Amino acid sequence: MATLVSPESLAGHRALGASFGWTVLVEGPHQVMYRDDRGTVIEYCTSEHAVPEYLFRSQAVVLGFLVSDIDEVLADLPAEQSKLMGPRTAAGDVEFQHLQRQDGTIFALIANID
Repeated sequence: MATLVSPESLAGHRALGASFGWTVLVEGPHQVMYRDDRGTVIEYCTSEHAVPEYLFRSQAVVLGFLVSDIDEVLADLPAEQSKLMGPRTAAGDVEFQHLQRQDGTIFALIANID
């Protein structure tokens, strides 16, 4: 899950992740990405973080689905149901591919990098 937060609240989100003992995957001045003890990836970023322009255009939260193989899921996904948004990206030990559903909702496929 990626959430757009205010620059002022990012420090609080960092403290929340630390208090839960989440593993830091990526940390920058305008972003922090964690993995919790169940393997869930949680990301907080501000509008000052460089994200693709489509990512938070119409929604403040982007959900992702953990998959074992992004290419395998894409091969089975009907093309008319969603379109690729931007290139595949990596952060920490995970990679992401964003997609957009027909209704405009952005979501991500997330896989561990081997």
